[in-house]
Amino acid sequence: MVTCREPLKMQLSTNLKKSITSPLSKGLFGSDVDVKLLNEALINEIGLQASKDNLELGCEMIKKAVIVKALTKVREDTTIMRAIEARRAARSPQDFKSSIVLDKATTEQIAQLPH
Repeated sequence: MVTCREPLKMQLSTNLKKSITSPLSKGLFGSDVDVKLLNEALINEIGLQASKDNLELGCEMIKKAVIVKALTKVREDTTIMRAIEARRAARSPQDFKSSIVLDKATTEQIAQLPH
């Protein structure tokens, strides 16, 4: 979230300013909108304020997309899924013993582990 926040804010501001100026330059708002009143400073201010207002929403959308992508990758990894299932199959956290730990540890070392 830290690395995406500022670039997202700047991109939102840029895109919002373009969204305001494009219809104005094409006269899409009609003749009742005086384009001269909407000077560049005002358009910049509107773009910055709108980007600030929507920054949290954008960050939450990015966060959700990252979580979905990470969970998809985890679910596709058979090693991780087997480890998760082994932990779920154990009756309690104390009953779970990792095969990696058991392969490397001696019986004496295992007996010293807290239960």
